[in-house]
Amino acid sequence: MMKANVFVIPNEAVKAADCFYPDEMESYGSTICAMNDIDYDANEDKFLMIWFASEDSDNMSDHGFLAVDDLTGEEIYVPAGGLQCYVPAKLLNIKEGESTIVTFPVFGCGKNASASERRSCRNRYVVTMELTAAQLQYRYSRFGTFENVAEVLLSR
Repeated sequence: MMKANVFVIPNEAVKAADCFYPDEMESYGSTICAMNDIDYDANEDKFLMIWFASEDSDNMSDHGFLAVDDLTGEEIYVPAGGLQCYVPAKLLNIKEGESTIVTFPVFGCGKNASASERRSCRNRYVVTMELTAAQLQYRYSRFGTFENVAEVLLSR
């Protein structure tokens, strides 16, 4: 299982309806919550913008990363944008230094895909990650702990 540190980017917490592509975000929220056995309410549940960092990548959502598909065991490449940086807040009910396990729907392609194939890969995969709240270790540490930043954004 992949491990990643996560921290909240202190942008506004949003509901699916407030996003640029509300239907896609609602579908994503429903899918990721179902994958993690959590109910999803498109009218109430908010998303936090999360930064993922691992030993191999300081920005997994924007730089891409290698992973293993949970369903097939295939090694895959998840390109920039293949891992959604908006995560339903209810999946991140952790405090600074604590970890949780979250299963994500991702887009990607086979690990050995060519550079041109990697730019356009859109195969669907499932990747489970152990996420550790590490707000104080990264660039937005001045805003407080993971749970403090999440609480402030979700209260607005």
